[in-house]
Amino acid sequence: MRRVLTIIPVLNVSLRPGTFKKVAMLLSSGDPDMNVGARFSCDGDFLGYLGLEDVGIFTNHDENVADRIRQMEAAL
Repeated sequence: MRRVLTIIPVLNVSLRPGTFKKVAMLLSSGDPDMNVGARFSCDGDFLGYLGLEDVGIFTNHDENVADRIRQMEAAL
């Protein structure tokens, strides 16, 4: 199985370092346990080290994931 990892900086106007404010993670895997490492990396690197605000982690195993993503998008 392949795991696809997508990290989306939200509200980013420029791609220069230091301009990111928030991060959302979209994870897609056939196995819900495959995302443990990606979640750990997000917590440590993006939230901890860079201090970005967590907008959410969304997986294809979540209930109503499309609705949750739309709600997150509307809240921005």
